[in-house]
Amino acid sequence: MLNYGYLIYQAERTKTQAEQRETDAQLGQLSAAFARLLRPLAKPARALRRQPGTDQPGLRPCMPAGNVSYLAGLGTRSSP
Repeated sequence: MLNYGYLIYQAERTKTQAEQRETDAQLGQLSAAFARLLRPLAKPARALRRQPGTDQPGLRPCMPAGNVSYLAGLGTRSSP
């Protein structure tokens, strides 16, 4: 049986700077391990996104194909 009162106490209390640094370091190690796990899959996935026969990246499904003036960084389109 879980002690829900203690879990709520842990969730609500403020962590010290040392505890926060330790938590951040553990999360960093976890994300680095996850990235190492997925790294072998990245190169084939990038190859699938390229235009056939070129080194140019292919169109992404979220980008409209007909509107060349799409500003991907701003998330807006200029009117034609």
